[in-house]
Amino acid sequence: MTREREKDEKFDEDIGRPLLIQSPEMRTQALMRQVMTQLDYRFSEPARASGLALSDQGSVRLSLGSERDVVAAVRDGIDYETVLHVEYGSILTSCECEEYGRGRHCAHLWATFKRALEEGFLAALARSPY
Repeated sequence: MTREREKDEKFDEDIGRPLLIQSPEMRTQALMRQVMTQLDYRFSEPARASGLALSDQGSVRLSLGSERDVVAAVRDGIDYETVLHVEYGSILTSCECEEYGRGRHCAHLWATFKRALEEGFLAALARSPY
């Protein structure tokens, strides 16, 4: 075990293995990876790619963010309002775009998830099986 790793770990006597002590930023990044991996199958590859591009371009403006709720405007030619809500182990979503209206998860929602998790919102997802 390297010296850096020794600094980051604490041995848990009850379970007999080291525990990783994470900073809040590391926990946010871990939650982001976990959620995005779990949601991956719900979104097409083009929706994920477009959503990442929208998020990386700064096209997502969050107007509300909490442990369970996010409301955002995603600029994609025009503004589309997106809503994410965590309730009873489920994620409820909404977007004003045509793609979502056709029953598909859209790039706007993927961009909103990414931005919300980066900002530390939707912590209730850590306790949800979604």
